[in-house]
Amino acid sequence: RELQQVKDLEKGISSDMSVAEKTIKDLEYANVSHFYVLDDPDLGLLMHSKPRGRPQSVKKFDCSAEVKNEISNLRAELGFRSGTKILLLLSLATDEMIRLVTAYPEVFFMDVTANTNRQKRGMFLAVVKDSSGKTYPGNITIVPSERSWVFGCIFEHAFSELYGKATLAMTQLCLTDDDRSEHGPLDNLILSRLIFINALHMLCMFHALYKPFQEEIVPMLPKNGDKVTEDGRNYGNFIYTLFARQCNEHLTQEEYRKSFEILHRVLGMESTKAILSDSCIHRIRSFANTLRAKEYKLANYIRRFTYLSMDAMTTSPVEGNNNAIKHGQFRIHSNMNLSQSLPKVYGGVNSRIERSISQAKRDTGKTSYSSRAATADFVNVKGQSLVDRNFDSRFKYKGAQTDTETWKVWCFDSKRHNTFLSEPWCYLPYYHRVHNLEVRRSGEKLFIHCSCGFYHRTGLPCPHFFFLIDEIDLMMIHVRYWKVYHAYFNEDSDIGRYLTRAQAQLFENRTCGIPIMSCHLSKLKQKTGLDTMPAYLEGTTEADWNQATYVLSQQACTFTDFDNYKNRTPTSEDECGFGDFNGGDDNESHSTYVTNEANRMHQEIEVAAKSCDKMSDDEKKMVWKNCTEDCN
Repeated sequence: RELQQVKDLEKGISSDMSVAEKTIKDLEYANVSHFYVLDDPDLGLLMHSKPRGRPQSVKKFDCSAEVKNEISNLRAELGFRSGTKILLLLSLATDEMIRLVTAYPEVFFMDVTANTNRQKRGMFLAVVKDSSGKTYPGNITIVPSERSWVFGCIFEHAFSELYGKATLAMTQLCLTDDDRSEHGPLDNLILSRLIFINALHMLCMFHALYKPFQEEIVPMLPKNGDKVTEDGRNYGNFIYTLFARQCNEHLTQEEYRKSFEILHRVLGMESTKAILSDSCIHRIRSFANTLRAKEYKLANYIRRFTYLSMDAMTTSPVEGNNNAIKHGQFRIHSNMNLSQSLPKVYGGVNSRIERSISQAKRDTGKTSYSSRAATADFVNVKGQSLVDRNFDSRFKYKGAQTDTETWKVWCFDSKRHNTFLSEPWCYLPYYHRVHNLEVRRSGEKLFIHCSCGFYHRTGLPCPHFFFLIDEIDLMMIHVRYWKVYHAYFNEDSDIGRYLTRAQAQLFENRTCGIPIMSCHLSKLKQKTGLDTMPAYLEGTTEADWNQATYVLSQQACTFTDFDNYKNRTPTSEDECGFGDFNGGDDNESHSTYVTNEANRMHQEIEVAAKSCDKMSDDEKKMVWKNCTEDCN
């Protein structure tokens, strides 16, 4: 206790100070940037901003009469005298947290946690994720309640004072739970383009889909006693999977809406009605309509080109940090005063960030033996593994050049697992897609833009790109994955300033695509060298192109649609070209086989014959002869 008293005297803290005064003094002594709202009976509501490195400021907090009345009620509930000053809201960010937000400002995961202090104040966390997948709180705010005006003050005033509007302009996605009081003010700021001018707000898939599904749909499934029957569980899993794929897989609005059409057709089938009750089917339809109304907050296609969103869909990073705060090395509990718990929280966060930076600096000197790519020693483990995966999968794709600087790339080899061949899983929509790649320019810089949006979301080249550009270059990988980025970003050094400029330049060209050099484009154009379009790339046949043309002609082509097309009866209209699809495939040999199994045998033997270098032409003819005889 005596040691603590000495420390308090050093900080300017006296025993007669309130908890709020002690907390503010501690932040000032630790040079922690902070923002707080004070209810002063004489001066009214005041916003105090003390960001490190910038001038301190005190401003009047203009609010409605309803908010003032709520604050008066809060004063009465807490038992404060009329002349007592009240600390309503306190938002803070250490230098390490601000640096992390500046380095990774693209996505914020936001939520409130309880039971962190004796004053029973909620703790709002805004969490960011680095390029290795680790998450850290970028902002900690103690809130008096979870009302709209509180979150409006955080987003509009606290964030802009602590991080600056330039950093917040780089934010692309904010994820919250389905609490209107929390995300309503954020939506208003985005629409008014005051702050978060480039951001998109979406709902956490867990809070907006999983929990409501468990509460509304699961109790309606058929039961045997207290347990859901096997058929009921099967249909429940199917329906949830369909909804989940709308939120995390479907790339276009057409795919999203077609999945609803398929769901309604399945719900209307006699086999479904034999298992699910009418009330259950009605509840599922109602639930589907509710999700449809939240399409712009949940659908995956909305975030298809969201810059460096990393396909973020839930606020689980906040839950993970809550667990670290309450059960980690610097754990806190509900019996601690704010003046005790808050230093532990930001002290623990600082410790984690410092350890990660130290590890990143050690990694810069390590040699990677897990990849043979030339970039392996310069890119972090996660980034390099994803690039290698996409690079290695390039061989399964087909492609064609359709214009001077435009290509189509596709892969239709994906097959359903045996689990998805029975009802109702055989109706689950999986889609075939043909991706468009084109050259884009920004000044003298060259880029290749792919319609899959993988590079936009992750900062890493997609497999469709590697099908065209058979090379991995460091410039193709976003700077956030470079080992030196996490270690030296924003440092007062040449490399720190270089990384900061690189981040700004990539953000400026965020809609262009994957950076390339002129030599890459020259090699790509030499792959075809034909004047007629489409010009098929290596391994692509006219039959492949006709299949791609069919998929292009469909707004959303499911695996079932594609299989029906391949197994159709050929007609005289089978000839088709780009943009002139008539429903045919010019592979007329399909008509010579009695069964689909015979057709499959023919295709397998054809692949084997083409890949066998030792087989002579006479031997190949003999194989075809035997195959034809067997099939007929």
